[in-house]
Amino acid sequence: MKIFVNYPTDEKGIKDLSKAVALFHATLCLKAVDDLKTDFNSKKKIIKKILEITKEDLKGTNN
Repeated sequence: MKIFVNYPTDEKGIKDLSKAVALFHATLCLKAVDDLKTDFNSKKKIIKKILEITKEDLKGTNN
């Protein structure tokens, strides 16, 4: 399979693409958690932990 992507070259285009990719990734993560065969409270705990880890990772990349 070949995929062709036209990457943006201006700052606004790069920002928009980054946001779109992040939204797509978040949607896939939420869908994966939703598909788990567990109760709602467990799913909430999983999402909360994902958010905590993501925030910590972001702190590490901003240094």
